[in-house]
Amino acid sequence: MTTTRRLLPSLAALTLTAGLLAGCGGKEDPETTNAGGSESTTSAEASDGGGASKSPERPDVPKPDPKDYPGMNEHTEKGAEQAFKYYWDLVMWGHQTGDAADLKGRQTENCELCTSLVGDIEKIRRDQTPWSKTTFTDKQIETATPEGQEYAFVYSFVVGEHEKPVKRNSEKVRRSDPTVYAAAGGVVWGNEGWKVDDAGAHNEPVDQ
Repeated sequence: MTTTRRLLPSLAALTLTAGLLAGCGGKEDPETTNAGGSESTTSAEASDGGGASKSPERPDVPKPDPKDYPGMNEHTEKGAEQAFKYYWDLVMWGHQTGDAADLKGRQTENCELCTSLVGDIEKIRRDQTPWSKTTFTDKQIETATPEGQEYAFVYSFVVGEHEKPVKRNSEKVRRSDPTVYAAAGGVVWGNEGWKVDDAGAHNEPVDQ
């Protein structure tokens, strides 16, 4: 992911525990540019006891429930905040499932990172390379100065340790250590509710 120029002032103005170190590559999935060497590649055991491994199965990960984001469909600042958190929950769920369908309706055409994220997740589905099941923990959300949007936020959260196949049908997996993300974005209100209109993010490994 890359931080958009419009949101750079907002990120610079807020000192978060996330540290805001390594940028997340726009055409890569969020974990591929973690700083600090937090990834390693290992060989997974073959599913048939030594032969070719099967295609990785989609983890049984519950989809984020809109009921857990009270007011996100309301035209209020709290609703905007909840909608922004829901969007990023869908992003992380999508990396575990390859499902980006709901994201498409929650972004505007202005959000280049959003389009890249959808492409990343759809590639995961095509290549059958989902993340293993992982945890997703909120840290904090701060109001930022919007640049052309109604509201803007910087949201930090922790993604737990997880693995993903290096490529389809591969026995090798890439391990990602627990990572803190800080996502900045602006949202706009329309006939279909809140949509992310601009976004960027940074990440760094969790201190061990």
